Amino acid sequence: MTVHNVETVDQFKEILAKNPVVFVDWFATWCGPCKMIAPKLAEWSNEYTGIYFVKVDVDALPELAAEHNVKAMPTFHVFKDGNSTAAEEFVSAVPPKVLDLIKKHNPEA
Repeated sequence: MTVHNVETVDQFKEILAKNPVVFVDWFATWCGPCKMIAPKLAEWSNEYTGIYFVKVDVDALPELAAEHNVKAMPTFHVFKDGNSTAAEEFVSAVPPKVLDLIKKHNPEA
């Protein structure tokens, strides 16, 4: 697995529809904590293969970020079963807390 970059709103909707568990990293290129956590997300995407990991650049897709009420970076959302409303949210780049969120929603657990 890998962390997939979302380029369009339609692509985001398609990803939610096709994957049972989607982990979204809402980030900005200028965000230091976002850069710090990115390698960990890449590592975890290889370990937790039942989850589809994506990154959304809030500056590239501001309307999508606003629709999902993203106000700080990084924000992490877990989407499940095609639902367009996040099942859970965590705001901050604290690796143990982010990993706990991933483990909690891991369908292979």
